[in-house]
Amino acid sequence: MGNSLHVAYRCLTPALVGAILLLSACSTTPRWKPLPAHISWRASPTVGDAQRVAVLPAWVAENVGRSADSIAPALAAALRETGRYEVTPVGKELRDTLLKTSNIPASIITAEDLGRLRDKLQVDAVLVARVEQFTAYDPLAVGLTVHLVSCQDGTVLWSATGNFDSRREDIQNDIQWWHSRHAGTANDNISGWRLTMSSPELFCRYVADRLCGTLVPHEEPKPKRR
Repeated sequence: MGNSLHVAYRCLTPALVGAILLLSACSTTPRWKPLPAHISWRASPTVGDAQRVAVLPAWVAENVGRSADSIAPALAAALRETGRYEVTPVGKELRDTLLKTSNIPASIITAEDLGRLRDKLQVDAVLVARVEQFTAYDPLAVGLTVHLVSCQDGTVLWSATGNFDSRREDIQNDIQWWHSRHAGTANDNISGWRLTMSSPELFCRYVADRLCGTLVPHEEPKPKRR
């Protein structure tokens, strides 16, 4: 692997393309309904080998504000609800203690960093994310890329990226479906599913659920016989 593992967060950068080429295209149907065109993902055949995952605070682009801090908790919750992993959220203070702070803005995780996360947190993999866009006011929009990286050898076990703009009709249709299946009665009010498009916290959870949902194989139910 060399002295360091470079995890590039920008979609379709040369480093990310190289990582994707090492992944096998996943042929399983995602957990929820067919994904809209704004989501793409790849998974390694060994993605199921990890059992315990640390979720780091998301790295944010220069033009992204602090409101994007709500991405990491949403990803941790969504990842936990897939039922595949034990999840350990990592706060900024702990991250800065465990990792070389100079590597964080450079979007680099070294082999040493991965080994330290593995030993200190007793995890098999780490979830790293980059927020390219985060509009916290109406219309809400999030551009997000996530990578699940093995702490054993630096293998990228899973990657997903999506651009979620609440102005788009396909996003609104997807939010309606997500709200009806996953938001539950706790979020029911007069605004209904539209509340997701005005609440940054809910919108982040929608984004996280849709990306992490690609980790869960699911067979579409067969039509009932009449």
